[in-house]
Amino acid sequence: MSECQDVFESVAIERTQMVVSERWESLEQAIELAITDDGSNWVPPPVEIARADERHRPWGYTNLPAWTGQVLVLRAEAIDVIGPLLDPSGLIRPLAAGEDELAVFSAYLLEGALNADRSEIRRFSDGRVMAVRRPSFVPEALSGARAFRLAEAPRGVAYYTSELVEQIHATGLARPGQFKLVWPCDPQ
Repeated sequence: MSECQDVFESVAIERTQMVVSERWESLEQAIELAITDDGSNWVPPPVEIARADERHRPWGYTNLPAWTGQVLVLRAEAIDVIGPLLDPSGLIRPLAAGEDELAVFSAYLLEGALNADRSEIRRFSDGRVMAVRRPSFVPEALSGARAFRLAEAPRGVAYYTSELVEQIHATGLARPGQFKLVWPCDPQ
């Protein structure tokens, strides 16, 4: 795959079910999954599905309930159908969600993909990347990539190439608006 790929991030869709956890460590554990090890020591963190707002108005069902931009959560059917599309690009592990069958996808880090000169980056005082507000990528570094997180910002959001997003939407399990374009391919 040598053609230039647009890049997307997953986003929460207003008034749809989402994943929540009372423990911040659960989210940290999911984010660290593909950074620190091969996932063999994974202990599923406790999470649950928020199905309604504070006024008890029900939220819409989704196969990819939002938790955070750093990871993608999959429901049972999505695990079976979308999981194989994601598998080469990161780790998929179960979450402890009671009666709901959920898994988390944590993308591997990709070196050299960030074009720092053309990106809007917020940095810590020591120069490390705190957040990439408006990313720009090196098209050649994305060759073969499907889903990734930036090595320069390992706890940052996960990115998905247009090829993968099209395949996910083709399954019929993702809702419109589930992925937001953050970088239209610009080979310059």
